[in-house]
Formats: sequence, C-alpha cells, structure tokens
Amino acid sequence: MRLRSSHTRSNTIEGNTTMTREEAFARCPSDSYVEFYGNQWLIVPFARVVQPAFFDCTPGLRLTRA
Repeated sequence: MRLRSSHTRSNTIEGNTTMTREEAFARCPSDSYVEFYGNQWLIVPFARVVQPAFFDCTPGLRLTRA
C-alpha cells in the first residue's frame, strides 16, 4: 500500500481498486474515513465541525415572536 497526498487534503490508497470498503477502511488511520471516488479509495481526515452562532441556544430559554 502506498499513500499519496492530493490537493484535496486527503490521501489515496493506490493499487487494487477492487478492494472492499472494509479492506480500505482497515488501512486508514482512526481519525479518518474512506470514500471511493474516481476509481480510487480516498482517505479523508475527519474535520472539526464548527456550529454557526445562530444555532447556539440556552436550554430552557424560550423566544417568543411578536
């Protein structure tokens, strides 16, 4: 297996494109997931999700509309 960096900030698993998702997933780090795209397996690192401020709320606070 050889990992190759790409411009999309993911890595590809080069070689056998007939491998199953489970085989590809077994080769990727625990902080990533795999996607099959363009006849190659991509290893995509998990990105931190930032919630937009307008979704922030205080539990128990009710907003009423006029």
